Amino acid sequence: MYGLWGTIDLWVLIENGYGLWGLWVKTVMTVLWAALTLKMAFFDGKARLPVVSRGDFCHVTAGNWTKLTAVALSRAVPYYGRNFTKLPYRSRIRTVRRSHSPYRIRKDRVTVIGMWKAPPNVSKETLETEITSLVDSVLALPVAQKNYLKFEIISQRELANQHIQGLGLPEAPPSVWVMAECVLYEDATFAALIEEKHKTLYKDRLTANAFFVDLRAGIDSPITGSRTRVMAAYRCPDHLSPAEYYTKMEAQLEKIIAHPIVKKAFQKYYLWIPNETLDAKLRELGFPEPDPMVLLSAETENDERMAEVLTHPEFKDHMKDAIRDLHLHIESSVFFANVVTKIEKEE
Repeated sequence: MYGLWGTIDLWVLIENGYGLWGLWVKTVMTVLWAALTLKMAFFDGKARLPVVSRGDFCHVTAGNWTKLTAVALSRAVPYYGRNFTKLPYRSRIRTVRRSHSPYRIRKDRVTVIGMWKAPPNVSKETLETEITSLVDSVLALPVAQKNYLKFEIISQRELANQHIQGLGLPEAPPSVWVMAECVLYEDATFAALIEEKHKTLYKDRLTANAFFVDLRAGIDSPITGSRTRVMAAYRCPDHLSPAEYYTKMEAQLEKIIAHPIVKKAFQKYYLWIPNETLDAKLRELGFPEPDPMVLLSAETENDERMAEVLTHPEFKDHMKDAIRDLHLHIESSVFFANVVTKIEKEE
């Protein structure tokens, strides 16, 4: 009789008087190893088996058949654990490695993004000064110090705008963003500070948005020291519903990550999608209801790496297709970012 491990001597089983026990164990092990073989051959592109001694299966007794089963499983299960992430139908971008993620996903915490566009009579520099002043006032509150876990001010750099426009995207309008992770809280002083700043900057024509976001997809690698970040906000086009747009943008991200140049250069890449569950709290602070949009954040170790991606022919062709299908050039905001981290607490 032949199995996956070669010939098994049935006379050993008969001589021991446990032919039925041996046949049962042989059947179970054959099915298990056949499943492993098919899995590795068709999904991993390999036909290797975990090494199991033939001697383990050639001396079956009623006393050790359970031990043999345990031996097989102890070697099969770790193999599955090491290789399961290789399966092609498991998206490699859906799960961010939490140990390195700058925005941790927790049910008791939220991530919020605020975007202030400069009004016509206010320069970009003045806007940055005003929003920084607002942030400093907010973070000086004890309730803010207690509840914020991460807080960044994101402003625009002039660097390499020609690379972004070379993709077919417009120059970003002057704006300042904040991105924060916090435990939800309410505070009257906090609300008053925001209201006062909005009146000072915008009078009665507020051009600012704020929304809670969910991290839908991303890649993440450890990175230390200075780095280059590009931020992007893309408005949902009129010919798509928000749900359709979000799905298509996730698909676009998967395509981008598949590019060798992106795999080589990008160390962090996130797709953020608005979460409307807590919108009422932002409306209470005076923020208008925003248009449906997605936000992306990409990081490389330096400016040269980022420019290498943005000017690569394959990446440019991909962006050309995305602009055609998803109208990414309409009311978008894409820029090299200057990031000032105000708070970053360790777990």
